Amino acid sequence: MFKSGDFAGAVAAYANAIDAADKFASSNWKSIVLSNKAMAHLKLGAYASAEEDCTEALTLNSKNVKAYLRRGASRSVSGNYLEALEDFERALMLEPKNEDAKTEIHAHEEHPRRRAANTGLRLILVDYKGVRIAAALFSSMFVRKKN
Repeated sequence: MFKSGDFAGAVAAYANAIDAADKFASSNWKSIVLSNKAMAHLKLGAYASAEEDCTEALTLNSKNVKAYLRRGASRSVSGNYLEALEDFERALMLEPKNEDAKTEIHAHEEHPRRRAANTGLRLILVDYKGVRIAAALFSSMFVRKKN
């Protein structure tokens, strides 16, 4: 179902598989299936559900790299950049050659809004009399940028 683009059907199929095999399947198998279910949720734009599935997958297997990457993606899209960065870094620790983790970490360190969030600040852009101003919330620091 997933390969054909039926992501809602894939979510249901993964949920049914977990329910059917719940007593007999290994924790590692359940973790993989939950991670796959999370990817289907991501494709549907159901980011909170994807994050929940990944968190559950990681309680079953804390070395599931795909669960960290997918939870990081769902957190990033939701604006939780610091938590997303932590997930991408954890994935890279577990799999040091993982290019997806490296790319995401680089993107989070380079993007101004993500960089600000990674320091605990929120960056907003406002127009004031035709001048674009970047303001860091919870700080008195204002940075003026020209258009």
